[in-house]
Amino acid sequence: MWRVIATDSTGLIGRAVPALLTIFGIGAFIGVTMAGRFCDKYWSRLITWTGPFLAVGWTLLAFTLANPVALRVLALTQGALSFALGSALIARIVATANTAPDHGGFLRH
Repeated sequence: MWRVIATDSTGLIGRAVPALLTIFGIGAFIGVTMAGRFCDKYWSRLITWTGPFLAVGWTLLAFTLANPVALRVLALTQGALSFALGSALIARIVATANTAPDHGGFLRH
């Protein structure tokens, strides 16, 4: 049976879910901003550090589901780490794929 993390596991009421999503969104904004500032020069460090911390955060979330405070803190940190890692990976793919062949429908000028 599926369980909803925000309401079933922590006991938060449904009205608290938008606030939780806002906290995750703030974390996502922080992560994208962090990646934007540091990815050009420190992309390797950013990917190396955010990946393991992201895994640790998901593990902590699994063990602290009954704690609403931990859920809010981890929503912020996981949002930041997820979007920092994702943005860094996308930036690296775009940077290294500049010599890749174009799709058939696109013309180079």
